Amino acid sequence: MNISVFAIKDYENKPAFGGPENKAKQSQFQNPIWFKMGKNERASILGIADTCLTRRNKSLAKSPDGDYKEQLGIQNGSHCDGGPRYVFRWISMALSGRQKTIIVLLLIYWPSLFVLAHIPMPGLVREAGVSDKGLHFLAYSILAFLFWSAINPHKKVNWRKPRVWWVLLLVSGYGLIDELLQKFVAGRTCDATDFVADLAGVLTSLLVLLVFDFWTASIVVTGGSIFILTNLTRVNPAELLPVTSTVFYLSAYVFFTVLWIRYIHFWQKFETVGRWLTTALAAPIGLLLAAKLGSIALGRHFGMRHVIISATAVAVVVGAIFVTRLRKSQASKIKSET
Repeated sequence: MNISVFAIKDYENKPAFGGPENKAKQSQFQNPIWFKMGKNERASILGIADTCLTRRNKSLAKSPDGDYKEQLGIQNGSHCDGGPRYVFRWISMALSGRQKTIIVLLLIYWPSLFVLAHIPMPGLVREAGVSDKGLHFLAYSILAFLFWSAINPHKKVNWRKPRVWWVLLLVSGYGLIDELLQKFVAGRTCDATDFVADLAGVLTSLLVLLVFDFWTASIVVTGGSIFILTNLTRVNPAELLPVTSTVFYLSAYVFFTVLWIRYIHFWQKFETVGRWLTTALAAPIGLLLAAKLGSIALGRHFGMRHVIISATAVAVVVGAIFVTRLRKSQASKIKSET
């Protein structure tokens, strides 16, 4: 369970947080974590804040000089903390919106990984010449990323803390058990080098999370996964699974572009349309070019048809988000003028 702690200040002699338009401004404290939170997380925190303000003000009316904690009936772990200057000093949220989303993804991904690892190897996989070690590396790097993010969605890895060692032990331990169980599955074998690939994937993800925060690590892991999957097969996947290949490239670049645009909005303010468009297109197109150059260098098959499909997906997402933002900006301008 992750505890995300935020401080909310009580502005004396003002209505609760100065009205809805001033809530975010008065509660952020120039804290970058606040900007990284989703709307639902912010609304939840501000809702608790308003409740605490109301409760505190009622108590003050009865006994202004009394013990605030006693007046509010506060127990250890309560959301509201009394005091003449602060409505409450800390809010502890057991599960943030981001954490809930990651847990759901983990609960879908992990059982799916287990099922796929314990069925006979599909003939198409063998026919496509998929790199077995690359697949193991990718699968466990994603598993480690989701596992850590489900526990610590707002924190980097710190090797001096025991939690990261527990994550390493649990995920690599699962990989070892998974590999041992595969000798009982028809067409599969227990291979020590597969476990080494699993362990390498886990360590790579944790190292990424050591260097980068959640959103940057998400970009790195997602981009790396797309690059690896693009260059994973020795045979042209478009010939074996044309529809599946098209769906993969469309969905992969749509997802990466949306993730990238969400990421850049946390860190930058764009004064011109050209700058926004350039930045929004930079990473997705850069990934596409890297995947194409990688396929050439590695002798893999990433044809121009799929390059065009991927580029189209990027352009459509960027265009749709740009139009949506433009309409909102115009509507807001009209509203402010009236």
